[in-house]
Amino acid sequence: MPAERERIARAFVDLVGARGYRETTLADVLAAAGVGEATFHRHFADREACFVAVWDELTLAHGVLAASAFDSDRPWRERMRAAAAVTLRYLQADLNRTRFLVLEVLNAGELAQAHRDLAIAGQVEWIDSGRRELEDPDSVTRATAEHIAGAINEMLIRRTRSGEIFRQGDRVVRELMYMAVRPYCGERAARAELSIALPGELARSALGRAAP
Repeated sequence: MPAERERIARAFVDLVGARGYRETTLADVLAAAGVGEATFHRHFADREACFVAVWDELTLAHGVLAASAFDSDRPWRERMRAAAAVTLRYLQADLNRTRFLVLEVLNAGELAQAHRDLAIAGQVEWIDSGRRELEDPDSVTRATAEHIAGAINEMLIRRTRSGEIFRQGDRVVRELMYMAVRPYCGERAARAELSIALPGELARSALGRAAP
């Protein structure tokens, strides 16, 4: 990424995360990045296009980390837990980045929300693979995973807005694991997730290897 584009992206994330998308003007971004308007438009068509491009890049960076944690031969619950731990550490690493990704995407227009919907669809695939834990995988439909993914993201929005994801993130993620596990592994297994420690060392080492 060219240095000037990187400065624009970093300034944009910090400003939007701290102030909000609607309160952040192009002039604010230019001043924070130390670039002129012509330089900005060499990289982005407008403010909305900048948001979508940067949001996609950050989401992809997270997705690579989470996929690396999920892609293994371990049982489904362990893979889900590992991906959840990586996600939590990614979110906790940068307050403004997390507010940008989780909250301000809701305020950045229809295109941004369409990209968010595509990202959630990827989460559905991982959750839906929990059907393989059942004796009869067809007894639960894909709609269950879609409902769970939607509920998890709504909860993540609330807990980011309240700040709990930063103060009590491990507890929040264990609650999200409960939601994901219950339809496939039953109430007992789901309740067990509420007391299982997240694999923090795995998460930290993954972030160390590939954090953007």
